[in-house]
Amino acid sequence: DDPIHFEVVSDQSINFPDTACVNYEDPNYNIGLPVFSIHGNHDDPTGVGGFSALDILDRCKFVNYFGKASNVNDIKLYPILIRKGSTKLALYGLGSVRDERLHRTFQSKKVQWIRASEDKEDFFNLFVLHQNRSRRNQYYKNSISEAMLPEFLDVVLWGHEHECLIDPVESIGKNYIAPGSSVATSLSSGEAVPKHVGILEIKGDQYRMIKRKLKTVRPFKMQDVVLSQVGSLGDEEDVITFLEEKVEHILEDIREEYKIEGPFTRETMPLVRLRVDYTGFKKISPMRFGQKFVGKVANHDDILLLHRKAAKRKAGSGKGKEALPENEFDNLLLSREDGKAPPIHDLVNKHLNIVGSMSILRNSKMAEAVQKFVEKTEKDAILDYFESALQDRKKELIDDPGIISRQDINDAVASQMPVEGEDENDIAIGNLGGDAKEDVEDSGSKPSASMSVPPSKMKRKRKIQSVDLSGISSDSESDYVEEVDSFEFEESQAKKSRAKRARAPTRKKASAKGKENRRRQGSIRQYMSLSMTESQAT
Repeated sequence: DDPIHFEVVSDQSINFPDTACVNYEDPNYNIGLPVFSIHGNHDDPTGVGGFSALDILDRCKFVNYFGKASNVNDIKLYPILIRKGSTKLALYGLGSVRDERLHRTFQSKKVQWIRASEDKEDFFNLFVLHQNRSRRNQYYKNSISEAMLPEFLDVVLWGHEHECLIDPVESIGKNYIAPGSSVATSLSSGEAVPKHVGILEIKGDQYRMIKRKLKTVRPFKMQDVVLSQVGSLGDEEDVITFLEEKVEHILEDIREEYKIEGPFTRETMPLVRLRVDYTGFKKISPMRFGQKFVGKVANHDDILLLHRKAAKRKAGSGKGKEALPENEFDNLLLSREDGKAPPIHDLVNKHLNIVGSMSILRNSKMAEAVQKFVEKTEKDAILDYFESALQDRKKELIDDPGIISRQDINDAVASQMPVEGEDENDIAIGNLGGDAKEDVEDSGSKPSASMSVPPSKMKRKRKIQSVDLSGISSDSESDYVEEVDSFEFEESQAKKSRAKRARAPTRKKASAKGKENRRRQGSIRQYMSLSMTESQAT
């Protein structure tokens, strides 16, 4: 019954592929307030066919569901072009996608932004998305950086972040609005910010955000306390009394701010969190402390969050290892605006730059592999990168026409890993450790390396690259080595191959060039089988 004062002028079959039209234009439905929505991470498409809860609402004409990516490896964003009088709006939307995959898609430049074919500069461009947000560091692969978004966007409405940042903030030429969650979902500092909703008004190329504070949200206050900075605190009873007074002051502030009179009810009972640094004091029981506030605080069992500073290791305290500067980690923390721990990528890259670059593996790639191992629990990330780097190095050696013997291989590797005062065998296998080196010197024959292999790894055969392990004890080497194939194994395999060829029908004689290539590859494989991996040393 209520007229709609705007019209959708874009191709609706592209914007709404399932329904082919906006819901208020369907003559079988009476829509007074059209709602356009993308999906989040709790209602994302899943299962056979990739259906979301919003698909049901969309088919029932309750909402206009848009921003669903059919192929996350190649995303095309078509805007919903809306016109009302002289104001034109290009509404872009992208529903929640797993952050690592979307980050990879952006990095590979597989996200295409389709713009209006006519008068594209007259449109106000608004982008709605639901992802983790990274404001500074693009190495965070589980988030989307602001720098990845195109410059023609006027306003970005960012969902998924729980902290309410309803006031527009300009960054990298675009304005960002993060309404946040409507209720507190965790006892964190971001949730303690007052909750708001907003009305975004657009006219021409101008806009304004009218915010409205939510009055029915459960109050939540959070404070930090450092006991060592409070004077006249003696025993445990003094600490408990001081913290109880802190909580009472917070409750009084909540009564004044929310104009609550009389005792708290079940609906108005607030959430309170005290983060207490008790360094130098005895730890108290948070559950026993909260018994006094039963009926006053909703989370009385976990009002206190106790922590203390870890003792810093003194320089040179490590066993035979040079310790990093004592304030190295603190400097990395201070370099971040939010004060959170720096990404694993930065820590590893910083460490590798301090101890020196590696000859085969690349510092940045190695740091990315460690980050995948830690943050994404990809247990084979480091090994996969090592094998990839090893294959690239092997290919370089095989394709090099100047390498035809084992000595040439030794010279090529020695040029990258210079070792002074060692003979030919030292260059080839000296980094395997004392025992393997003595075996070569005593036998006077082909080197042989034999190491224990976990049963779960017996079926996996890997070629290992040379690396300097002088800083690792012989006991720790066995913890890193998964498999090293000996020359005897390859010789037995060669005998079997020759016997098989003898039984096979006579074939055309191989060319001299093919024989030479196989001989060079065999020499490289023999050399690789006696070497340790550089990534394992790290």
